[in-house]
Amino acid sequence: GTNDFSALSEPALDLADQYGGIYAGGDPAPLINSLVADFTTALDTIAGPAGSPTGVQVIVGNVGDWGAIPYAQLHGYTNPTGRANVTSAVIVANEEIRAIALARGMPIVDIQGLLNLETGASPLTIGDVSVILSSAPSDDQHYFTLPDKIHPGTLWQGLLANAIIDAANVGYGANLTPFSDQELLAHAGIADPHGGALTSYFPVSPYVETVPEPSSIALAVCGACALVAWRVSKCRKGQSIPSGCASIDAIGNCHE
Repeated sequence: GTNDFSALSEPALDLADQYGGIYAGGDPAPLINSLVADFTTALDTIAGPAGSPTGVQVIVGNVGDWGAIPYAQLHGYTNPTGRANVTSAVIVANEEIRAIALARGMPIVDIQGLLNLETGASPLTIGDVSVILSSAPSDDQHYFTLPDKIHPGTLWQGLLANAIIDAANVGYGANLTPFSDQELLAHAGIADPHGGALTSYFPVSPYVETVPEPSSIALAVCGACALVAWRVSKCRKGQSIPSGCASIDAIGNCHE
């Protein structure tokens, strides 16, 4: 059916307003600074300033690039170099948004990464159903993008929903149940090729980033310390220096 939700959020709409200028080589810094400032203001309003959080649990979605959907080329933005100018600006903005969100302990959903599934080199299949990586000529949910060439279809929206669920579960321990591929197919009105005999889940974890638990960081540090101690102990026990090393320093690094 029709779609009343766009993956391209308010910051992306701001980007769309200035797409042509950046596409033509204009300086993206003013827009990036504005996007980051607005994002910070929104976080402060919803979750409180960084030093005095309200406790509201926020999941952050990054900025989507209009060049990753058919809309940009449909409106004459066909030069790959020009679209790359905008993509570079989106990457910079998203890195700043990422740093702010992770510093506040907020999980991030990589909306841009999910949109890039349309232009990726690998085929996209959900529940063994191939998604056609272009915009639909009519209301056909087998296509990645709907006929308006802006909104991703129901299958993609389901992947976004699962990414948000994963962010809530990993970031906040929400214990929500994701949609199976078969449920996504049913929501899109597409027949399950296995007739309900299989249950599968498209992996959305690569599109979710959270702050590591302190215990995980401590474990990684302890592991590194143990490796260093082992290498130093080998040297102290008088074992031979590995081939190709003239010497080994105090923390066990080889020097040729």
